[in-house]
Amino acid sequence: SIAVKKRIKAPLPYVFRWCTDFAEEDPKLTGDSYKRTILEKTEGKAVYVDEEVEDGRTIRTKSEVTITPPDHWHLHADGDDVEEIGEYRLASDGDETTLEMEFDITYKTANIPVIEEEEANTHEFWDKLIAALEHDYREHH
Repeated sequence: SIAVKKRIKAPLPYVFRWCTDFAEEDPKLTGDSYKRTILEKTEGKAVYVDEEVEDGRTIRTKSEVTITPPDHWHLHADGDDVEEIGEYRLASDGDETTLEMEFDITYKTANIPVIEEEEANTHEFWDKLIAALEHDYREHH
């Protein structure tokens, strides 16, 4: 499993709301080209499908996120290439928030990245997301 910890320059309630407000525009936040379709969105749950074209084939991943206010959410993503379980926990640190994430990933293909590569990708992805989150927070507060 992979564990990643991030500090975010925004208060916990804002971070929680921002991180659990899934939208079809989300790929734009990280400059990614996959397509997201929201299937269900309630206060306690989000279900969406991401589709990405890679080497001419479309890879689908269906994700179900269980949202537990005020500080926790759980991801179960089941895709063509990978199954991923993610636990996300926030901790308040004054005006800042610490986000701790842990992922268990099961690959369904022979193309398995090394754990360092997986960790680096996770850091890179979340650094982009956090930059967008902190920007939104500064714009609106």
